[in-house]
Amino acid sequence: MIQLVMFPYAGSIVNPYKEWLALNDSEVEIIQIEYDGRGRRSFVERADTWRTLIDKTMKQVLECVDFTKEYILFGHSMGARVVADIYKKIEKMTIKQPKLLIFSGSEIFRSKSYEAILSAPAKKFNQFFFKLGGIPKEVIEEVELLELVTDYLREDLTLLNQFSFNWQKTRIACPVLIFNGTKEDKSELKEWIDLIGPDCQQVIFQGDHFFIRNNVQEILSVIKNKIK
Repeated sequence: MIQLVMFPYAGSIVNPYKEWLALNDSEVEIIQIEYDGRGRRSFVERADTWRTLIDKTMKQVLECVDFTKEYILFGHSMGARVVADIYKKIEKMTIKQPKLLIFSGSEIFRSKSYEAILSAPAKKFNQFFFKLGGIPKEVIEEVELLELVTDYLREDLTLLNQFSFNWQKTRIACPVLIFNGTKEDKSELKEWIDLIGPDCQQVIFQGDHFFIRNNVQEILSVIKNKIK
């Protein structure tokens, strides 16, 4: 059994990969990471810088993953950037390296400013994320939940403002899968190859930015075929 270690997207509260946790699969063990201050780790102090987020998340990875077995790092949206930096840390350690990296719901890594959306009025800020499809209807209809989600989104975008991918032609040693939805902004495969190396495959699934919710079995089949 291979471990599929999944890192949350921005604004996630509890069980961002609940559709995956419901799987009963004898070949894949789902390990869901939750950032400090969220979900099961709501009692832990939240990270206030990107570097702190990566350091604290790395500690959680070391606690949750069995490094005597094979594992995959899977990150969606903000989680893809977290995976990139977690991989850089693992690469320097004397532990088993990942079998596969999966960057989902992401364009190629580059520094990006979120100041415009962060400074937007609350209504415009919320509409931006409603269009992405990441906020469930039950959250939108519940005022307190919506306020909590938008607070988390603002925190996460502030952290993402500090993300910098400056590997300067560093190549990732393991295979990489790039997942995108048909209705979201995405980078061409050539751009990814130029950034991280040739052992890179892009797969497009039907849906918006949160295609990972409605294509679980299809995505899982692609992952299994890749590692086989």
